[in-house]
Amino acid sequence: MQKRPRHRPRRSFPKAKRIMIECELERCVHCGEVLKPRRPWVVRKTVQTLQGPVFLVGKSKRCANRACSHAGKHYYASGVLLISLPYSTYGLDVLAFIGWQHEHEHRQLVEIQRMLNARGILINERSVGKLYRQLEAIAQALHSAASTEAETAYLQQLAERVDRVLEKNRALAQDLRAAHTWLGRVVDCLRYPPSAYDDWASLSSQQVRTELESLMQEFRPDCKRQPAQAALYRAWHRRWRAYGPELLHCYDLPGLPADNLALETLFGRLRCHQRRISGRQSTQELRKFGQYQVLFGAGSEADLLKRLQQVPLAEYHAHHRRLEKAEAPDRFMRRLHHDPESTTQHLMQQHAHRRAQLVRDVPPPGG
Repeated sequence: MQKRPRHRPRRSFPKAKRIMIECELERCVHCGEVLKPRRPWVVRKTVQTLQGPVFLVGKSKRCANRACSHAGKHYYASGVLLISLPYSTYGLDVLAFIGWQHEHEHRQLVEIQRMLNARGILINERSVGKLYRQLEAIAQALHSAASTEAETAYLQQLAERVDRVLEKNRALAQDLRAAHTWLGRVVDCLRYPPSAYDDWASLSSQQVRTELESLMQEFRPDCKRQPAQAALYRAWHRRWRAYGPELLHCYDLPGLPADNLALETLFGRLRCHQRRISGRQSTQELRKFGQYQVLFGAGSEADLLKRLQQVPLAEYHAHHRRLEKAEAPDRFMRRLHHDPESTTQHLMQQHAHRRAQLVRDVPPPGG
């Protein structure tokens, strides 16, 4: 699988064909005077079409008759809309291509994206969905026009074709909307970002874990008829089983960031600080004491004291025992390296004590 860029790349089309469209009106519709062209470009954008990229320029005109009731009114080049919709960098032929592939070829959005990429159109799946929603807006406009003007019967036929395209993907759109709603509920359980929630300081990892597990029990999508929600269900449960207990420490440790980017930035600063105070390139000490150095990121001595006082004594003892257990293998290897004789004797004593304990625990043959 090809690795996607981290950020959206800057798109440049130096060989794009230049198309300049002026206002098609020659006279003011109110006074009949000749319109005066304006120098500024009202529309200036690069549009991707199936025939290649074009640099589209739209120029306007204004009424220079001071006696006109609409003096100074600007008249824009409506011909621009025959190439691309407002605030869109894709041509109408691309929009029609998406609709045709949905209606006649029954292709999904990701398949249409690949087909457009193969034809030289730089577009992602999200933009394909955005163009699809624009097509839905066009359908609504066609319905209103067809219901008010009897002479525009061809618009009714066009509206029926657009409706068939929309109906093909209405269920998928509803499924995606429901999956996004459930994802928002997960974000609300996690209270992310922390600045948007007032109860962040009083939260605990156990409370967040209980809320998430309750939400997981409530979320039961139909895996056959709701593919988007099913994908969210599988990804959520898989990651929760693999990393769930290790993802909620930020609710118990004051100053520990809640997202991965801020966490990488924090430990990057800690590594630089460790190299500066030790004079060595290695930062292996952070593997053991990095979680405690987070506390020293306080802004002042009073803030540091406040953070230290927030840690309960029972929780401190529990984490201290966990640290002792984690450091036991390193201490054993250190003793074995510096004093192998006493370390070996200590191992033999432990072995003898364990054998004696096993002998006491084994019942007699006739018992």
